[in-house]
Amino acid sequence: MNIVFGHTKSKSGEFSYVELYNAFSAYMRAILKEMYRKEPTKIIHKAAGDKTIPFSKISELKTFENIENYVIESVFRKLEEERSTLKLLNKILENTKVTIDEDVKNKALMYLEMRHLFIHNDGQADAEFISKYSSIIKFKQDAKTNNTKLPTDFTQVYTAIEAVQALLAEIDKQLLFSDFIDPRKYAPTKQK
Repeated sequence: MNIVFGHTKSKSGEFSYVELYNAFSAYMRAILKEMYRKEPTKIIHKAAGDKTIPFSKISELKTFENIENYVIESVFRKLEEERSTLKLLNKILENTKVTIDEDVKNKALMYLEMRHLFIHNDGQADAEFISKYSSIIKFKQDAKTNNTKLPTDFTQVYTAIEAVQALLAEIDKQLLFSDFIDPRKYAPTKQK
């Protein structure tokens, strides 16, 4: 029973990191959309390659909203092809004058990069990840295989959520008061 319970806790932690990355991706798409609505050409130029939509595709999409969503998704996929969360973040924020504290960025990126290791490396930290983040996080050695496992305990998952929230809050704060997102739409209301 203890083995089943331990495995379930571990898989729940692993799933949490994957879902945290999915939430981060959804946020970055939403940022692109808001920036596109403010200045479409700046967003279109973020994606390399062909930046045209054939007439047949426009006819198929029918509405401006569908075309807008198609453009945003196409740009986001082009940026995702870099296969680097840091490059994705940097390219989306490129030319926005958003500057994020390096500690805030590195901590959040570490947790977001863990998703890749859970999916593609069975939750084991590779040498590059260990050397890059050993000052921030404690790793576990698997007694049977001597591999370095990523932590999946509740405390680390909660810390991951807080780290990513801090990154997104910093991006929000700076974008809301810049020329890239209309601040009137998102201006905080006064509390009574």
